[in-house]
Amino acid sequence: MSSPDALTWKTWAILAACAYNCSILLFSRGLTSRTFLGVDPLFDAGGCWTVLVFAGIYAATCRAYEDVPWLYLVLFAAKMFYGAKWIWILSPRNPRKALGLAVPPGWGLPRTATDFPSKVFFASFGAGDFAFGFFFLYLFVQHV
Repeated sequence: MSSPDALTWKTWAILAACAYNCSILLFSRGLTSRTFLGVDPLFDAGGCWTVLVFAGIYAATCRAYEDVPWLYLVLFAAKMFYGAKWIWILSPRNPRKALGLAVPPGWGLPRTATDFPSKVFFASFGAGDFAFGFFFLYLFVQHV
């Protein structure tokens, strides 16, 4: 078990994941941007609250990661889901693009992501999800 006063690099990385998830408040303008909340159902207001709940889980366990390795396996799976969703949103096979709801042809941002914060978020969120997801898998493997 980590010392309650120890802030290891792993603790800081978990807190970085927390801050990363909380940044959704900036991109969605405090969950008030209709543009952002309308791009994809995964990131409507309820979905954004779910992202913030995950951030709370990271904060609550950042000093006890050694004690909850199985939780970090679950968090790895969640991050892989969000990363896969990111690939799907940008994919040319996304049916929303086939319906003209996003920029065809090929890879690109959904047409509904019209403001700059939305474009930045939807262009990049999965990269961070994959990175933190593999870090969570590392925590699981190290402490199981």
